[in-house]
Amino acid sequence: MRNLIFTGSNYLNSNCSQIVKFLFSNLSSNSKIIDPYKIKVNPCTGCNSCLKNNKCIFNDDMDLVVEGIQESDRLIFISPVFFFGLPSALKTIIDRFQIFWEKPPIGKEKHALVILTGGSPYFLDQFYSSKKIFNSAFKVLGINKFEFITLSNTDKVCFSENYEFKELLKKKILD
Repeated sequence: MRNLIFTGSNYLNSNCSQIVKFLFSNLSSNSKIIDPYKIKVNPCTGCNSCLKNNKCIFNDDMDLVVEGIQESDRLIFISPVFFFGLPSALKTIIDRFQIFWEKPPIGKEKHALVILTGGSPYFLDQFYSSKKIFNSAFKVLGINKFEFITLSNTDKVCFSENYEFKELLKKKILD
């Protein structure tokens, strides 16, 4: 299975970075990563060029993202949640999914897995806003099979010490 992994954290030893490393050690070698902090993607301006001309006005690295989505079988998003939302670099890429509104990715059915982390102890609706963003993004991408996995309280219990969560992740990615 061809996996395209998006990371929302730019910190080297963050929980999300540890999850990415864990996934890479357990997934097939046919996996690629998109790190929004290492590529140049301009924010969507809402100019509708993608709808009128099927091409964005920006000539940036979003072409690599589009190509990766089209070639992949499964999208995996790993992101911290800051003040109920996604980091701006990852959200910028998702906003540019507008190109798929008129022309969804061609190919076989894709699956998606979203892993969200939050520093505070679990509370109701902790991940609600971020999940809504992904629900909309997957609708635009034509992805009907997707799942959310959340990890709260990472300020106290980091991913590297959470063996139960690692087993859950392993089960989900190997299904």
